[in-house]
Amino acid sequence: MFSKHHNGKQVFLLIYVDDLLIAGDDVKGIIAIKQALHSAYSIKDLGLARYFLAIEISRTAFGTFLNQRKYILDIL
Repeated sequence: MFSKHHNGKQVFLLIYVDDLLIAGDDVKGIIAIKQALHSAYSIKDLGLARYFLAIEISRTAFGTFLNQRKYILDIL
């Protein structure tokens, strides 16, 4: 995991083999990272994440929630 702090804002880059998840509260920082990656590599932006490494990401008015419900149901 890579984290960058700038003006009190953060951007996280989570890497697993050939999957990347960019998250944070710095929209300009996220865009800059995506542009830098795109200029060096062939990448595809899949938009807002819903799943990453068997973790479901749900967004509501109350915040962002992470769970592994689908993963557990698949095991059972």
